[in-house]
Amino acid sequence: MTRPPQFDENGLNIFDPEDRRGDKSSYITLLQEKALRNHLPEGNGGLAIDVGSGYGRMLPILESRGWMTIGIDPSMALLRYSRSESASARLVAGQLPDLPIAPGAAGLLLLHNVLRPLMLMDRLDVVKGVGKFVGKGGSAIVVDNVRDGHRSYLPEHELISMVENEGFRLQSRCPIRASRWWMIYAIRYGAVPRRYFDRIANYELRKMKQKVNRPRWQYYNVLYAYTKVS
Repeated sequence: MTRPPQFDENGLNIFDPEDRRGDKSSYITLLQEKALRNHLPEGNGGLAIDVGSGYGRMLPILESRGWMTIGIDPSMALLRYSRSESASARLVAGQLPDLPIAPGAAGLLLLHNVLRPLMLMDRLDVVKGVGKFVGKGGSAIVVDNVRDGHRSYLPEHELISMVENEGFRLQSRCPIRASRWWMIYAIRYGAVPRRYFDRIANYELRKMKQKVNRPRWQYYNVLYAYTKVS
């Protein structure tokens, strides 16, 4: 397997350098896939766009739910890696605010770990107008790291408002993982065999479901599901 790029063209670290075995990445991908399956509507051949598709890890999940899926990313290095991993993936170069699709064409928008990197680059302004690419009645799924009171993270209420200002209404909130759980370190350093990942992921999702508070002392990775209402 080709090792994924550690940095994109903007110098953002997108791969944990301590995750030498790739176990942490594989576990978190599994965790997010499970959460995504629980909140994804059926596609029925409609168009889904994964904006900031990165390594392309979420594309198979969208396709499995019947979506005709396009991964869009500004990084040619990440697109090359995605193509090397899946020759059948539909991948195009592009970035917000001008996406290479017609307004209203998409039935589903996925923003997976996109908003915080944009915030760190002081580029959140490019998100304005993204709602125009999704038709009324369509959906948006946003997955990102949030934490209140820390300048390196988006406060949860700001993230929710940002997407709602694009004509969406929040339908559900699903915390996926907390940053300071000791198990993730054991996984990263290879102390946990991969055969246990599925069982651990199910446990962590059940545990995180009880987290109704807004995170302050650590970040949460949270999935937000929206419906386009205007």
